[in-house]
Amino acid sequence: MKITDITWFLTTEGNSPALFVKIATDADIIGYGEATIHFFPQAVEGMLRDLKPYLIGEDPERIEYLWQACFRRLFMRGGPVTGAAISGIDMALWDIKGKAHDTPVYQLLGGLARKKVRLYGHVTGDTAEEIAERAKERAARGITAIRFRGFHVWDRENGHDHQKAVDQQVEFTAAIREAVGDEVDILVECHGRYDPEWVIQLAERIAPYKPFFIEDPIRHENPEAMSLVREKVHLPLAAGERYHNKWEFREIIRNNYVNYIRPDVGH
Repeated sequence: MKITDITWFLTTEGNSPALFVKIATDADIIGYGEATIHFFPQAVEGMLRDLKPYLIGEDPERIEYLWQACFRRLFMRGGPVTGAAISGIDMALWDIKGKAHDTPVYQLLGGLARKKVRLYGHVTGDTAEEIAERAKERAARGITAIRFRGFHVWDRENGHDHQKAVDQQVEFTAAIREAVGDEVDILVECHGRYDPEWVIQLAERIAPYKPFFIEDPIRHENPEAMSLVREKVHLPLAAGERYHNKWEFREIIRNNYVNYIRPDVGH
């Protein structure tokens, strides 16, 4: 069996574009994957176009070999665009392999491990009352963890007002806790907006509301800055959705900077 063609389809729904990969073979087996990045989907299209010559004529069942070929042949490696493109290809190849062997992909990856997975419900709102009501609705549906991003919108002229953002995060955290009670976990998303000193202040002020973790407290480009946060913040920390390969995760894992890693497996 050989790969004969690779195509992709960019769809749009509001402001959320989605990019899908289609890999065809000479055995008439077709695999599908997703390579979505909402912020620059056209760049991922370009990366797929650049990777296509590495795949045409190859055996689609050599999945690890083809992953390495796509990653290592590039002189400039890593990043979200490369990660998303290779992930879409990888999914499509696994889809082909599962169909070729008439077996669910999870069986090829070692078989069933978990029978269920815990999920969080993300909520948004412009006011504490609004976000609390939505959190309460999620909890009423049986969702046991609520994630929210409560800081104000970025100001193009003045940048990010850290004090205003911290005040709003505290206000929203308190409102959600009051709305859902103590049996629901709260995940406080910071989106990498803060400098360390502001995260430290935030953690001190929301500690009474017992958040499950603070997510992406600082910018991801300098993981060593997490050492200061880790030293001063005793609440659980989480990070990882902006890392795109195992090497980028190495430092935060090795130094125990965070309690939870949150990789975006599609990137």
